[in-house]
Amino acid sequence: LMMAFPALLLAICLAAVFEPSLWIVAMVIALVNWVQTARVIYTETSSLSEREFIDAERTIGASAPRILLRHILPHLLPTIIVWG
Repeated sequence: LMMAFPALLLAICLAAVFEPSLWIVAMVIALVNWVQTARVIYTETSSLSEREFIDAERTIGASAPRILLRHILPHLLPTIIVWG
């Protein structure tokens, strides 16, 4: 649903309702682009969770928060920085 709204149309509507400012432009960009960023991060996380070193951690009994914080998040950080 969020990808169906054109960013320019949303920006014009919000500028008409609120006072036009840089804050409104930033909010429109954030509202429109968060879906693509979430999809990329979800895909990357799914890919990482199927790798062998994650399976090895599960095998030795590591908890889900440990796997997330020590292995998945450090590998995911470059993607988050680039897309964020």
